[in-house]
Amino acid sequence: MSGKRLISAEAEQYIIDHINDRPRTRMIRRAGVNRDAAYRVIHQHGGEIFPVRTAEEKGRIRETIARLYPMYSAREIFEQTGISPSTVKGCVQRLGLQHTEETELRLREKSYGAARSAHDRGLIDYEALSRRRKALFRLEYYRLWEGKPQETNLRLRHITRRAYMAQYKLCTRSGYKRDASDPYTLLYNAKTRRRDETYYTKKYGIKFTPETPHYDNGVRQCEANEYIDNNQQYLM
Repeated sequence: MSGKRLISAEAEQYIIDHINDRPRTRMIRRAGVNRDAAYRVIHQHGGEIFPVRTAEEKGRIRETIARLYPMYSAREIFEQTGISPSTVKGCVQRLGLQHTEETELRLREKSYGAARSAHDRGLIDYEALSRRRKALFRLEYYRLWEGKPQETNLRLRHITRRAYMAQYKLCTRSGYKRDASDPYTLLYNAKTRRRDETYYTKKYGIKFTPETPHYDNGVRQCEANEYIDNNQQYLM
């Protein structure tokens, strides 16, 4: 079994369209995939692994950092210009740049405020919060069993944890898709790497159904029926 995760065609096309955009972490986050999957697509399509900058571009970056670093931190420079903090720190070391006294004081106060906020969070009664959250879950499950609509945004479990983990692996590694109408049903198509579905049905109660393909208006409905007929063998 391959350990590579499948990504959607839309995510792959987004990576190809923005293959050399920087910062790359932002592009990967917008594509909605993990780092390994994104770099696999970048390798396959000849993207730049490391940024290739001309001498003029490097000079502009050095000038920008030298101008901003006395007043701003590396993170603040990144938020303003998109120059990565590691590039800023490396340039600071080479050029021997330093913050002004006012900047040092401001950053120290900012760091102290973040530490104080973390200290204040320690004063929260997390045990009481946990009890209230468990009570909310119980109420939501009661509403679910009685057929009433959910009143909170809590994520309720509709299948067992073992079945959920089995579905997760089938979807990420083999290309199955979840059925929105039934939590115990997985959909497959021609691109799915079929597994021993009888095993998953007996052990976890997971059902497998062929996915009805989406057709444009110019395609006859009989082609969709033929697709279903060709996949009936997997349901035996």
